[in-house]
Amino acid sequence: LEHSVWGLRTEEALDEAEQFLEKHPVPKASQAISQSLEKARAWIAWKKRDLPNVLSWIEKHSMSGT
Repeated sequence: LEHSVWGLRTEEALDEAEQFLEKHPVPKASQAISQSLEKARAWIAWKKRDLPNVLSWIEKHSMSGT
């Protein structure tokens, strides 16, 4: 399950997964599912917050040759 969370790279994909899991609960895996969804939320938040700065830094440093 943890590995499948990497497919949830967008808010839309995460929303779809959460809707599916609401309709098809897996009680024995509820803790693992919650943790995996939280990791997906954290990744999406990081991407929204920091990815533009990271890409800008990479572009700046790859063009300058340093």
